Amino acid sequence: GVVARYVERINIMYAGRIIEHGSSTDIFEKPSHPYTVGLLDSIPRIDRDTRSSLDPIPGQPPDLARLPDGCHFAERCRNRIDRCTREYPQTVQVEPHHTATCWVANEIHSNYTTSVIPAEAHASADGTSIQERIPSPSMGEG
Repeated sequence: GVVARYVERINIMYAGRIIEHGSSTDIFEKPSHPYTVGLLDSIPRIDRDTRSSLDPIPGQPPDLARLPDGCHFAERCRNRIDRCTREYPQTVQVEPHHTATCWVANEIHSNYTTSVIPAEAHASADGTSIQERIPSPSMGEG
């Protein structure tokens, strides 16, 4: 919520490289890289049952001194295809000003249905943006 309120654009990095770039709305509502999806799915949410568990990203980050061939996230990725372990993916544009470095970015973007922002926050009759609808933290007086 703090990030969505105070930044316009976000870079998601993995193993020292930017793997997704977009507006805060793009990233929070329609992520396009499996790592971004994993990060968002591991955030506790107040609109979920308190007994439900978080969905952590499996595995461990790679050794930066010995990065694997192909996509550096491939070993941990639930969307991995054969090509991921052989070739580092190209960066693709999934929407204007929203890119992801993943062989299946367009499919992930098209099929992502769970947003970290509760459903009632998506609909805004007054046309305000996500940033405007997330309350700002109290800064205290003085």
